[in-house]
Amino acid sequence: MSIQQIRSGIADTFVARPVLAIVLNLVIAFAGFAAPNGVEVREMPNVDQPVLSVTVTWDGTALETVDAEVTAVIEDVLG
Repeated sequence: MSIQQIRSGIADTFVARPVLAIVLNLVIAFAGFAAPNGVEVREMPNVDQPVLSVTVTWDGTALETVDAEVTAVIEDVLG
């Protein structure tokens, strides 16, 4: 039996039985939608990102001065 005969047999089956073709397509679609829920995530594990909080007070100065002389320097150092 050649490949051409097998393909023709499958096509003939689906033409003769359209309900079978629809059900098979629905099963494949359902399996495709359900597959991501069953797959483990190994490439991108759930990890906590490090967080750093810095508080600076400089009483009696303008906001622009603190931003330029303190905040900008700290941000440059921390990245």
